[in-house]
Amino acid sequence: VLGTTVTFHDIAAIDEYNAVVVGDGGKICATRDHGVTWIALSSGTTQNLNGVSFTGFNNGVIVGNNGFVRYTQNGGGAWQGVFTLSTENFNSVHFASAQRWVVVGNAGRIAVSNDAGLNWSMKTTGPGWEFLDVDFVDSLNGWTVGRNNQIFHTSDGGVTWSNQTPANSYHNINGLSVV
Repeated sequence: VLGTTVTFHDIAAIDEYNAVVVGDGGKICATRDHGVTWIALSSGTTQNLNGVSFTGFNNGVIVGNNGFVRYTQNGGGAWQGVFTLSTENFNSVHFASAQRWVVVGNAGRIAVSNDAGLNWSMKTTGPGWEFLDVDFVDSLNGWTVGRNNQIFHTSDGGVTWSNQTPANSYHNINGLSVV
């Protein structure tokens, strides 16, 4: 993409035509034609970006290193709302609903906003946890996964999380998709 070597970490497929990828050095690229061509979007940062999620064409969130969170309301044309919620890296983000955003990352950090990013509550599941991905089946039921076979579940939209990690298992779970 764009004639340079960039490590991309996540992709959000918005529909059959549109997708957005994020990666190192604040790189964001988008396709509007099934991936035939890709264009660079400005993220306004050089932070490594690790996660992206969209709900519809216009509304998206990106997360990255050092607690970095930004959102767009115009399909990635402009990113705003510079939130720094933690000094830890955030690795994934998901829209549990248009208003409820859930972000997960290193040091067991889980950040939840119930008002489209205006206010955040930070959860810490404990030292040693590193969450790599998060997904929801509806606005209340979701899972996050990570290093050392970590699996946590919420049934209340991210207010509380229960540990479902199998005993004596030390494999990494890098991704998650629930339907």
